[in-house]
Amino acid sequence: MNWLNFKVESFLPNTQPDRWVCNISGDGVYHVNVVREQIDKESSSIEGGKIDWIPEVPTKVRCFIWRAILNGIPTACALQKKGINLNSIKCSYCDLEREDTDHALINCSMAAKVWEAMFRWFGISQPQFGNLSDMVKFCSTWGRCLKKRRNFISICYGTTWLIWKARCDFIFNKIRISPNQLAGNIQSMVFTWIKHRRVNCSYKWIDWCTSPSSCM
Repeated sequence: MNWLNFKVESFLPNTQPDRWVCNISGDGVYHVNVVREQIDKESSSIEGGKIDWIPEVPTKVRCFIWRAILNGIPTACALQKKGINLNSIKCSYCDLEREDTDHALINCSMAAKVWEAMFRWFGISQPQFGNLSDMVKFCSTWGRCLKKRRNFISICYGTTWLIWKARCDFIFNKIRISPNQLAGNIQSMVFTWIKHRRVNCSYKWIDWCTSPSSCM
């Protein structure tokens, strides 16, 4: 009690109004992007890659990429681990290898052809992705122009999203789409994303189809 009385008697309150201070930002003000960068920095070494939360890509797609890196999407291998009995855990599309996240989105023959078409369209040499984390890391560091990088990220995330949707259509609706047709769907979908979600975007469809890397 004596110690408490001493502390209270020696306390000099500040005459300024109380305020909240955010210690991780330089100006003491809370900023969402600063917190987002801090989360990415702390989690990148654990989760296998920094996900770019750019506004051009819809939230549901960004969340899908995040879940996929954490092996949180319902592939055959993931469902088996949860105790769900399946007739086979082989890939439903190629029937050659086990259907885990990396095979379904990167290494399956159908997915590989789509990725090849998208990199050829973008105009850069295709890197050898061993897994989804490699793709995410490559996207976040590619190029020096921020707009071109955001175009590239949008295309890669959109490619991953539509590959997964195509697999679901095949499993549940028995609809098999060709890699070339899927590549065309990706082109139009990502163009719509960027055109309507980026401020003051003046892209033209003909230029986008010709070379998305040259669109500024």
